[in-house]
Order: sequence, then C-alpha cells, then structure tokens
Amino acid sequence: MRIPGTFLLLLIISCTGNEDQGQGQDNGTGIFAEAWITSPQKNILFTRFDGDLEFTSTGNADPVIIADTASSFQTIDGFGNCLTGGSAILLNRMSPDARTALLRELFTTGGNGIGISYLRISIGASDLSDRVFSYNDLPTGETDPEMTRFSIEPERKDLIPVLKEILALN
Repeated sequence: MRIPGTFLLLLIISCTGNEDQGQGQDNGTGIFAEAWITSPQKNILFTRFDGDLEFTSTGNADPVIIADTASSFQTIDGFGNCLTGGSAILLNRMSPDARTALLRELFTTGGNGIGISYLRISIGASDLSDRVFSYNDLPTGETDPEMTRFSIEPERKDLIPVLKEILALN
C-alpha cells in the first residue's frame, strides 16, 4: 500500500522477530519490519503504520545504515530532560486534560509515549523561572548559616504538582 504525500518514516527492522508475535511484517526473507510515520503537516505524529509495507528492489543512492546486533558498546539507562519552574507554570496553564495527555506522551511508554525516565530540576530559580528566588531568601544584610528559614514553598504552586502528576504516570 502506498501512502500519499511526504512523511518522515522510522522503520524498525528485526532479524529475530516473529510474525506470530505481531512484530511487524515479513518481507519474504525472514526479516520483520514496523513502520512509524510523521507527516510535515503534523496531522500524523509518530504513529505506527499498520498497513502493508511495500518492499522493492529499486536502487538507492542514499547511505545505508546497518545495525550490528551482535556488537554492544554501552548500555542506556534511559533518556531525560529538564523541568523548570517556568515550564511548570506553562504546564499548569493548560487544561487538565491537555496537560495529562502531554505528560502521558512524554513520560509513559505505551502507545505513542516516548518514555522519559530521567528528569532534572533546578534547586531554586533557574534562568527560565518567572522570578529570582532561592530556598532561603533573606532580607538584605541578614544571614542564616543554620538554614532555619529554608523552605521549598516557592515550588508548591507549580513545580511540585507537576512532579506529582509525572510520578503518578511513571
């Protein structure tokens, strides 16, 4: 089946796959493939294509990438990003349904989720915060070496609720 239009295509190929396990389509050589597509018009975003894949013997001048599954160089524990106070503020301005859908897409692995597994947060304000603050703000000239006024209160409105929602998802 031909897909009309232009798409970004990610093709996942397995030499050990089994068609009975639903791991894609056999091209007649015992190699199984899955296709994931995205359209430039953004009406299809990283969606598995379940139609028939056409395999042809047409020549191609593009570089060929070969995955050597017999060699392993390092392991990957996961992938991550940073959640700033500023991004938490923007997330909280979204409708609850839209925010949950976005967080589900970012932090889960089912469906179209990308499975972010590490999250870096700043301690106090970052360059992307809406204001400058620390967890121990004091009036000018005062000091608090024992940190008796330490408080994460500035994060309770936006950052902590988003973190809790992320933890509930993953």
